[in-house]
Amino acid sequence: MEIKGLNEFQKSLEDMSKEIEELENKLDVSFDKLFNESFMQQYTSYKTWNELLSKSGFGVKNDEDFKKIPNKKLNRYIRKVTSFKNWEDMLNKATEIYMYKQIGI
Repeated sequence: MEIKGLNEFQKSLEDMSKEIEELENKLDVSFDKLFNESFMQQYTSYKTWNELLSKSGFGVKNDEDFKKIPNKKLNRYIRKVTSFKNWEDMLNKATEIYMYKQIGI
């Protein structure tokens, strides 16, 4: 993207801000897309999201099962098998990467 002046730069930032806001409003992305193989291999001990879940011992078969995992136990597991200190940090990083890819950054 070539920017030739302050006005163009300002408009470019505004456009990106609108795109990010639109993405946030409609962000309903599956964990498989957020935690794709590239993300999993870079930040975790596993190749896929499903593998991370199946090795967890939490017995997760669906989204409802996942939501029932106590935060303390989930955070402990995430800290053990990823480069993140807790689930929220992992989710935030995956969301950030996903959004950047969607807007072409």
